[in-house]
Amino acid sequence: MAWRLRGLSSRFLFLISVLMLLAVGVLKAETRPQNPASISLATYPFGDAASIHQAFSPLAQYLETRLGVRVNLIVTRDYAELARRLDEGTVDLAWIGSANYVSTFDSERSPQYIATYRERSKESGEVHAFYRAVILALASSGYSGLTDLQGKRFGFTDPDSTSGHAYPRMMLEQQQIDPEQFFSDTYFLGTHRSVIEALLAGSVHAGAVSDGTYYTAMAEYPGQLQVLAWSDPIPLDAIVAAFDLSPDTVAQVRQALLDIGSGDHPVNLAIQQNLAWPAAGFEQRSAEFYLPLKRALAGSAVEP
Repeated sequence: MAWRLRGLSSRFLFLISVLMLLAVGVLKAETRPQNPASISLATYPFGDAASIHQAFSPLAQYLETRLGVRVNLIVTRDYAELARRLDEGTVDLAWIGSANYVSTFDSERSPQYIATYRERSKESGEVHAFYRAVILALASSGYSGLTDLQGKRFGFTDPDSTSGHAYPRMMLEQQQIDPEQFFSDTYFLGTHRSVIEALLAGSVHAGAVSDGTYYTAMAEYPGQLQVLAWSDPIPLDAIVAAFDLSPDTVAQVRQALLDIGSGDHPVNLAIQQNLAWPAAGFEQRSAEFYLPLKRALAGSAVEP
């Protein structure tokens, strides 16, 4: 009897050992290599893919030089794919919109904050980490405010866009306007540029874009657009890392971004020339910098 118990105990311990080894193997399989031969930098579709690649290739090349590894640039299909791939750990670094970023805060695999993108104000010349959303119409429309848009066609950008959907929807709701009931039709047109094009073509009567898109359009089409409403300041995009990217790599990327500065660095110039954004480098804030945005969106019917 004693022999049988000893045999049973031995088999039991052997089984436990096997299970522990399997568990360790799974963990090792899921652990990111500490010294990868390459890393990925993903971003969401601001506009056409060619312009985005031209705008961000110098950033990828700069990071390659600073990190000593190949950096592969990826443009996701939409905002949701970017957030999903960060959660899955299938991208290493990401340039992510602020509303999309705060939507990741409640995930167990929330990305690591690295830095915040900055722009130089076209009005004051000051460098800041904020921007605004604007609701536009044609200058010839005769509209003087949001209430004039009842029964009209309205264009958003992407459901997960900060300035192209989340904030404009909140702005409308603050005026007791339910977009689905107030407008005759609402459209998600994909990009900020597409909203401008739809306005000029008469496909929509009003639409929402970032202030940077508005300033660019005003330079291209002077006198043809008017602002019906401005949002409160919104934190600019964040640069983040996958939840399991090594702290050393995160620190290296952060320092590289901070070293770009606000002047005529090739990274800033490429963004300015290809996206017409007044890029002025990066600064270090924290994830907490974005919490007011999360609270603002939580106070509306818009999911952050």
